[in-house]
Amino acid sequence: MQTQNITNVQKIRAFPWYYSGQAANIVFVLLTWFGAILPLFLNALGLTKTQIGLILAIPFLCTPLSLLVSRWVQRWGVKKTFLWSFGSRTIITGGLCAAPTLLLWAGVPVVFIWVVAISLGFSICRAIGETGWMAWAQEFIPNRLRGRTDAANAIICGLVSLLTSLLAAVILKYITGLHGYSLLVLLSLPFGLGSLFLFGLVPGGKPVQVEAGRCSVVQDYLQVLKDRNFLTYEVGQSLYILASSAFAFLPLFMKGQIGLSVDKVLMLGAGFWSGVLASGYLWGWSADRFGSKPVMLTGLLMVMLMPLWLFLI
Repeated sequence: MQTQNITNVQKIRAFPWYYSGQAANIVFVLLTWFGAILPLFLNALGLTKTQIGLILAIPFLCTPLSLLVSRWVQRWGVKKTFLWSFGSRTIITGGLCAAPTLLLWAGVPVVFIWVVAISLGFSICRAIGETGWMAWAQEFIPNRLRGRTDAANAIICGLVSLLTSLLAAVILKYITGLHGYSLLVLLSLPFGLGSLFLFGLVPGGKPVQVEAGRCSVVQDYLQVLKDRNFLTYEVGQSLYILASSAFAFLPLFMKGQIGLSVDKVLMLGAGFWSGVLASGYLWGWSADRFGSKPVMLTGLLMVMLMPLWLFLI
């Protein structure tokens, strides 16, 4: 089995499907796992902050699974792996809709176990799917257009995310309680499945023959760690994730300590995406013009100001 030879013309023609798939996917994840809605939903279910923190951490704790499945993903096909895995994670996410009913029948402890199980299933599928996605994206996005492609994607997804945040705020304003959150999860499912149809129209990602070797997974991992640049990058990435993880509790802080209503908390998310929308293309153009590293470091310096602004509250 050989990799598919894709021309630049074919790659560029597939960009509308790529952008549309990303836009549909961002609606799904914002209404479910990666946004202000999930912490507020879990808090409304009566879970403690410790329990909420554990649930929010599970997707990141499952990412090392990619080390175990990388060879299998290449043999099976990165595109096929991505589509099946992300389809499975969407179906599993639908189980969140049953949490309010379980709360009435069995209480908070059972709901916590149920949500943990759903989060674990979602996270495993996500880790496997993103293992395929990373390799596939490298194949169908030309290197010379990568910065501008990411910038255009940031603008499109920023606009969609802004509209999604506003819509979610309106829904939770007029449909109070757990029913509003369940409705948002239900609305996210068609977008999650629709994104797979759109991504399926993007070329590439065929299976490749992986040489069978005697090296174990541990030996492969140790071999990768010998790359000093990669190791330095991973340490920096880990520190950034550790520092920014506190932002996951920002919606609960705004609701519980500042006293904002749920719809106003989601309006803060709309402000965030407005900033992404306004500056996304500039950062992408700068990455192609001046290099990714200066842009990344500039962005990190600006993110460091966020905690200082929060202290002013």
